[in-house]
Amino acid sequence: MSGERINGTDARLYPPAPTLPERMWESTLSTASATRIGQNANGLLLARTAFMSSEATDQAQLPVAQNYLRERSTRPGAVRLGLSRTVYPAADRPTALAHLAGGVANYADEMIRRGYFPAGLSQSEYFTRSHIHYGHPDQVVASLRADRVLPLTTELICQVQPGHPTPDQITIALERIATEVAPALGWHRQV
Repeated sequence: MSGERINGTDARLYPPAPTLPERMWESTLSTASATRIGQNANGLLLARTAFMSSEATDQAQLPVAQNYLRERSTRPGAVRLGLSRTVYPAADRPTALAHLAGGVANYADEMIRRGYFPAGLSQSEYFTRSHIHYGHPDQVVASLRADRVLPLTTELICQVQPGHPTPDQITIALERIATEVAPALGWHRQV
């Protein structure tokens, strides 16, 4: 990364990026990999859905985050634990549901086809299985506060997928995240 030869070859990263190792992120669902990521002093990025588990996403990811943090506590450098979540604040829960339903149904169908989700669940159960925080901003804040991994994280990455809202709906949701959800969770705009 710093411009040295790569794997004993003549190849070199160009241009050199000596600070790149401190900015690397890796993602995993495995506690063993989380330990390795912590040993390498990389950031850990946790996906929005632990689709290969029947446990709730935050419950499945908690031991992964804990292993990473345990390993990072023994090494120099900053802890970087990023949490990706589907966050969709709207005027109310029915509006959010209407904006997301088609995309979530398509996602659920694909996860069923791949064998990651069971068939025959209700729409609400597929929303839960997809770990989506949606509804009025107060409901979104309450849902995120209940996420077991959120208190351990340094970064919250918000996205609207697997929903398929329109660009205007996405813009409104992002504005609500910035002005209502994030401040309620204690995040403040950095200047």
